[in-house]
Amino acid sequence: MSKKGIETHRWGYYIKGDNKLIATCLANTFYEAEAYFEDAELICDNHVEIRIETKTKINEKRINI
Repeated sequence: MSKKGIETHRWGYYIKGDNKLIATCLANTFYEAEAYFEDAELICDNHVEIRIETKTKINEKRINI
């Protein structure tokens, strides 16, 4: 059984070009995150960065807001 979302701590980040975090979502793939942001009426073009990161209790990465 494959775990998704919060069980595996996979998060999608939508970041503007000036490093401002705009939105997050639970996503298994880059395309799933992109579709979520487009559904939320956020523009996905060259001026934003969308990335998927896996969070673990040992290795947490933080984005400065």
